[in-house]
Amino acid sequence: MQTIWRMLIAAACAAVVAAATAAADAPEQATTLAVRGVYYFGYEEGWGVHNGFAPVSYGIVHKEDLAHAADDPGRDLGYSWGNAGVGLALAHSLQWPFPTGDGPLLEGNSLKLTLTGELSPVSVTASAEAVLTPIAIAEIAAGASAGTGWSIGIGNGLGRNLPGADHDAILAEPFSGLVLSAWLAATLQFDFAALWPGDWHHVIVAAGPKLEYWDFTGAGKDEAWQWEQDLGDNFNGWRFSTQTFVGYRMPLRVQMVGVLVATTANLFWNARRSPMDDPGGWGSDFVTLTIAPTANVTLSDRARLSALVQLRTERDYTRETIGNRYFELRDYDGWFMYLRMVAAIVTWKL
Repeated sequence: MQTIWRMLIAAACAAVVAAATAAADAPEQATTLAVRGVYYFGYEEGWGVHNGFAPVSYGIVHKEDLAHAADDPGRDLGYSWGNAGVGLALAHSLQWPFPTGDGPLLEGNSLKLTLTGELSPVSVTASAEAVLTPIAIAEIAAGASAGTGWSIGIGNGLGRNLPGADHDAILAEPFSGLVLSAWLAATLQFDFAALWPGDWHHVIVAAGPKLEYWDFTGAGKDEAWQWEQDLGDNFNGWRFSTQTFVGYRMPLRVQMVGVLVATTANLFWNARRSPMDDPGGWGSDFVTLTIAPTANVTLSDRARLSALVQLRTERDYTRETIGNRYFELRDYDGWFMYLRMVAAIVTWKL
């Protein structure tokens, strides 16, 4: 099954390149370099929840003070200083006018192919995405990526997360396989200035779903894995997400302000592994909600700054099981929201 899946990814990438090449002989090209800085706030992972919110905290609740199963080594809760990360992304895009025609719905329509390479302190990823804008109010995107990771002192980029008392941490398994993904997404978008023309009338609304498949080649069907220092509760399989953005564009240096709301959930077998309503279920069907106020600032003709603050929901667990290191041994007991991170991205046109 994995071999067939990899062949499909390769075939999809080849089809994207072939379709884009056939669209026209002289595409518009652009190359950008983005530098990303992220700071993740400390919190006690559900221990200090008050009225559904986990406040920022840099205290640590030690595993000796928490209950945990006999066949689990236990875990500490919290972070002494939070966490930080940086990343680089180099992207090259080719854009063709397609389909062409007269009328407001066909103005500016295009087929855009973007090739991206990303580097973080613990991972490297290459991706390709094609975005078709068949009419002005809609986009259809398809893409695929492949990456691998390693471990350094401040974090682990890749490894399996296995249960048992002899596994007191997520395994650090540098270059132990590829993390492959492919996706199909659609977006409906509208600018209210189309109905009420004016420089100060640009209220932007965009929303759409995204279907993804993820596969870590170094993990079996029932083995959880970690990617880029996440929670380590990934399984090979399907995910479904949505994104909704409401923003206001202005003829100022602060070009856009808005709010991005996103959801992510497992699908099919992974969602049914241990549902929230099962006695002892850890919440495999939990829908993560992310809310992110954002702002885009024009720095120069070739540079811009994007900044955001992100709040996210996470699973809360019972006091009897929250100390278990392996997440499948915890019992779902509700959800909480916490201040996850603040990020800044500076992008240059090369």
